[in-house]
Amino acid sequence: MGTSLAERLAQAQRAQFVGRVSELHLFETALRSDPLPFAVLHVYGPAGIGKSTLLEAFRRTCTQHDVPVWSVSLGGVPAEPQAVLGRIAESVGANPSDVLGQLAEVSGRSVLILDEFDSVQPLEGWFRSTFLPCVSADLLVVLASRSELSASWRLHAAWRSLLQSMALRNLSEAESRAFLDDMDVAPALQRRVFEATYGHPLALTLAAEFCRQRGTFDESLVGQPDLIKTLLDRFVMEVPSPAHRTALEASSLLRSVSQSLLADMLDTPNVSELFEWLRSRPFVEATPRGLELHALARDVISAELRWRNPDWYAELKRRARRHFNRALQASDTASHRSILTAYAFLDRDNPVLQPFLSRLLETWAGAGALYLDDGHEDDLPALTEATRRHHGPEDAEWLSFWAKRQPEGLRVVRAGTGEPVAFVLSVLLGPEAAHSSLNDPCVSAAYASLKAPLRSGERLLVFRVWMSVDDHQSISASQSLLFVDTVRQYLSTERLAVSALPCMDGTFWKPALTFAGLELASDSPVLDGQPFSLFVHDWREQPPEAWLEGLANRGQLLASTPQPEPEKPRMVVLDRTEFDEAVKSALAALHRPDRLAGNPLLASRLVLERAADEPSETLRLLIEEAAGTMREDGKRAKYYAAVDRTYLRPAPSQEIAAELVGVPYSTFRRHLKAGLSVISDVLWTMELGG
Repeated sequence: MGTSLAERLAQAQRAQFVGRVSELHLFETALRSDPLPFAVLHVYGPAGIGKSTLLEAFRRTCTQHDVPVWSVSLGGVPAEPQAVLGRIAESVGANPSDVLGQLAEVSGRSVLILDEFDSVQPLEGWFRSTFLPCVSADLLVVLASRSELSASWRLHAAWRSLLQSMALRNLSEAESRAFLDDMDVAPALQRRVFEATYGHPLALTLAAEFCRQRGTFDESLVGQPDLIKTLLDRFVMEVPSPAHRTALEASSLLRSVSQSLLADMLDTPNVSELFEWLRSRPFVEATPRGLELHALARDVISAELRWRNPDWYAELKRRARRHFNRALQASDTASHRSILTAYAFLDRDNPVLQPFLSRLLETWAGAGALYLDDGHEDDLPALTEATRRHHGPEDAEWLSFWAKRQPEGLRVVRAGTGEPVAFVLSVLLGPEAAHSSLNDPCVSAAYASLKAPLRSGERLLVFRVWMSVDDHQSISASQSLLFVDTVRQYLSTERLAVSALPCMDGTFWKPALTFAGLELASDSPVLDGQPFSLFVHDWREQPPEAWLEGLANRGQLLASTPQPEPEKPRMVVLDRTEFDEAVKSALAALHRPDRLAGNPLLASRLVLERAADEPSETLRLLIEEAAGTMREDGKRAKYYAAVDRTYLRPAPSQEIAAELVGVPYSTFRRHLKAGLSVISDVLWTMELGG
């Protein structure tokens, strides 16, 4: 007798079923146990995760063990007890009015599978208190739904021991490869498919079909709109309103979303209802960081948004960056790592940063056992030995030199045992460095890189030595904490003028550091015969707040299609002599906008930090403000009078001005010179951040 089509279909299903070993073992063990170890097995997971496939495997297992099994789909059944009983009665061959009685009389091991339990989930209480207590103790009831059951089951003392929950996760890489082998996907494409689908069964199936049809696969979902549409239909079901869909789209760009972040993304203060709706989605998990979308759902929704509405995609990213910028400046150091991780996650699809971020995000996720700490003298032998091993004896000596002179600059990443696993030694120097420090090739190169000399009170920050003890300057979990500490110093060092970061492998780090706003210096230090690349940033030209904004803008341009806005003017750095001359020229042109337009003060920190849109008017007001400091000062009021009649309300000539203020011309000139000096001093203090 020949094989029937049904048998051939069953054989094909068995052949293509991979993974779920622990789930099948749990189910099979329960079938063989007497009494049942639990009365209800709840299988749940997001759409397409393979619930139906697993339920089919359960049915085959029952057949192999000669266990009667009834399978009932509750999809489309009204959430009413009689409707549910009617659907179950159809499957078990009972009268709807007597179905509970028949289930109560079941003897011997049997299984009742209730699929699509989501449709009747409002009846959870009825199932728990009425339906299930009536069925036979030999009957194992399997519930399958997208969402987890309510907390009431766990809070009930008896049901805690009678309910077994089974959350379905994605397939592992090995399981995914086995599945793709069965689907005749070329081995060379399997890694790409797994990385794009995260082992999600439905996505694997669709991607395998895509590979079979085209012979290739792009790991970016953006290039596969058909795949996106099918998966999107599974994830974005029953969205109540456009506001709910927007909340979902905003969340898909983020590693995790808090209620305050969602409010900033949607630009509305009241998002509590939307946040709770997100929490209830079967592909959303509540974590200590906030709500996190399932990785595939996140990628599918964000890829569809980027394809459908790139302008809105870019705007949502801009709002998220603005939120993180504020958080970085307002938070303490302990919070910086999580904020920077969230910030970096926004650019996970950035073609420049992706090679760095993919590894960095992995290592940050695993850095929980590590912590940042101040370095101690006891750490120096191990750190010196690591420097000697990776860099050479000369750099090891400079580590000891600077650690003794600036021990506060030594920061260490420690393992849970307290052992140092990475470190950074930063050195702060002023305009007049000690002669001995300039013998340091790295410090000399940092000074040589300055576009303008350090001014009084300004400081140069050199991250003199930095490395992981084992992994040197490669990307690692410990290395990521060092990056957090460098950002902390950028944001917190007073009067920071320039920072310098030496890298042994400049070619590797250049794309990421250039994107981050650092420039490769023309002069590179040579240590122990090895050339280092020196990456510098002038914080006088671009202060921390503008630097953070620049990061956001660069990320935005790479992620969107709109034309870039004109770059904001870069700051110029003037020494004191140049500054005094510019102040004098500005006073002479105070009422001549055409002449004032070329004044270098218009591109100084003094002006640009206050108003980049109207620099000429801003400069005029600042000069008047500085002059006004002399008006009520008894001794200096006469200086103000000279400045007032010469520049603020100018007389036809200085001789006439002297007559108007009632002093001899020679005295007037002395008063005017003193007044100019006061104005320049006040503005210089403001220029330096005072």
